[in-house]
Amino acid sequence: MAGNKILQTIKSPWPANNVQHRNEPVATDTIKAQVPAVNDGSTMAQLFIGQKLLVADAYGVKTDAEFVNILEDNIQLRGAMDKLISDGAEAELSDRAKDLLRALCINDWHSEAHHLHQNSAEHHWRHIKKNVEWLMNLCNCPLEVWLVALNTFAAS
Repeated sequence: MAGNKILQTIKSPWPANNVQHRNEPVATDTIKAQVPAVNDGSTMAQLFIGQKLLVADAYGVKTDAEFVNILEDNIQLRGAMDKLISDGAEAELSDRAKDLLRALCINDWHSEAHHLHQNSAEHHWRHIKKNVEWLMNLCNCPLEVWLVALNTFAAS
């Protein structure tokens, strides 16, 4: 609702002011699975890991084009990050993703090609993957429940 004076405005006309902020950089990476997930048939997962609090979120995705929608979901859930750290995948470099980052004043940083150590999401994924495999082997789960197991460890 907006009046004819700026002091009568309830919602800021600048989108970055209307979003809660997380005040930490967030690393992201796409994980590919061997089989579709039992939940929704996702063949990949998008992982977001905060660099200070190490809060991790995993979302099932079917195509790379869903990245911007998943990023919006993560911003809505946790707040806008200060910086998005990624490996420079095409979906993360798309015009739509850049427009969203620009509108919310989020910096982006991309690691160099073939330098996996530069993206800290790769490092944290190694530990999460080990725990997911341990849980699935312990419970003798079928491979299709990988996304459920991943969400168990990403949320903790």
